[in-house]
Amino acid sequence: MKVIQLYETRVVRHGFMLVGMSGSGKTTIANILTDALTNTGMPHKIVKMNPKAITGQEMYGVMNSVTGEWTPGVFS
Repeated sequence: MKVIQLYETRVVRHGFMLVGMSGSGKTTIANILTDALTNTGMPHKIVKMNPKAITGQEMYGVMNSVTGEWTPGVFS
């Protein structure tokens, strides 16, 4: 059931976080879904990001106040 819920979230979102207690199965569920999608001909890859390693602007992007141009971050 949790794999199906994660898949349904994946369909409507371009990114998501798995949050929960240690040993609750987050990694297992993500790996099962990734393997299942890859086996059906839709190659997928898990990318883990450490939000403490970069700033919010580097992760999400920032608007240049002088030019008004958007500079995307690594997440987008």
